[in-house]
Amino acid sequence: MEEIRTYKVGMKLKGRLTQLPDSQKIFGALTYLLGEYTTSENAGGFVADVKERKVFCSLSDMLPEGFLPVPQTWFLDRVDKSDGIAEPKKLYKAIKQRQYMDENKIMQMMDNPQQIENSYPYISVYNSHQIHASLESLQYGLPGLDPEIYSVPECIVEEVRTRDGREERTQVTDFCFYLGADKGEKMEQLIQIIKKAQEQERLFFLGARSSQGMNTFVIKDIAAVSRKSESNAVRYLNLGMLLPDKIDFNKSYLKIFTSERRPFHMPGGWEKDVCGQVVSFIQQGSIIYPLGDPGSAGKCIQSVFDENAILFGNAFMLPMNY
Repeated sequence: MEEIRTYKVGMKLKGRLTQLPDSQKIFGALTYLLGEYTTSENAGGFVADVKERKVFCSLSDMLPEGFLPVPQTWFLDRVDKSDGIAEPKKLYKAIKQRQYMDENKIMQMMDNPQQIENSYPYISVYNSHQIHASLESLQYGLPGLDPEIYSVPECIVEEVRTRDGREERTQVTDFCFYLGADKGEKMEQLIQIIKKAQEQERLFFLGARSSQGMNTFVIKDIAAVSRKSESNAVRYLNLGMLLPDKIDFNKSYLKIFTSERRPFHMPGGWEKDVCGQVVSFIQQGSIIYPLGDPGSAGKCIQSVFDENAILFGNAFMLPMNY
């Protein structure tokens, strides 16, 4: 594999969230951006080259800035194999509360998970709902109609710190994602277009209900990230939605997400009468042991519903040397 460069793209949330965008959604947004600033044919060619491995592109999910996903399966396994833990249930709860932590703290606690209970700051993510009322009497001009009550899902991302022994929570609005790119012409073009979108303060709609101001981001900055040489790394922290290809399943610590994919059309939405495509991904926070070149740990596959679309599975993986 060619030399891979890593970029960190800082994002600012402009409103509320229904869910944190994953690497597939970010890939779709970048592909759309490429077509918007060049041509749809150019964007289609880029997608085909990524699928055929002519161009290397890996992406992380959207992450709280300054934090990485906690490898919870690894920590829970270490707790199960440890003797002399006074309150294991309390430790399990502490691990599950900490979805994201600082990279250095994660590395420090890999072989001593008991420290995680008193480790701050961390990021906690939970779901909530907001109640809305639709005033149909105004919408249709028919006085007397009762308002329709409905709920809107919301994803709350909070940073948890301690002060004087008490937890303090702050809602997170600064996020980022990582992009792994080779030095080819097409990836260079994509990087320049991302920079142009930042200069123009272009809005990114990365989820449902964007017309209501939800799941909307702008790019704060993009910068190349230099890390120490990690060519001898044998394990990696997965940061995105990985479609596994060449990995050691016996050694890896995996968290699986399975979904059913269906075709979507703008006029009518999701097609319910079509047999869906069931796909399982390896989620962020999993620890991956590649078989050989880490660039071949993931893959992209053809969508069964659209010959011009793919399921993006090249998750960004961070080398772990500790």
